[in-house]
Amino acid sequence: MGTYSLQLSSENPFRSILKTLEKPDGGEFGNYYSLPALNDPRIGEFASI
Repeated sequence: MGTYSLQLSSENPFRSILKTLEKPDGGEFGNYYSLPALNDPRIGEFASI
């Protein structure tokens, strides 16, 4: 039998839409996901309620 190796990636697949929320005096509060960057048409439905 052969040996199989499974590598799990710890990289976030949504990293490209992760934005930094910066503090006005420098530094950052943390990160958030940019909803418009998701390109999901359902997002606009919730915003108009």
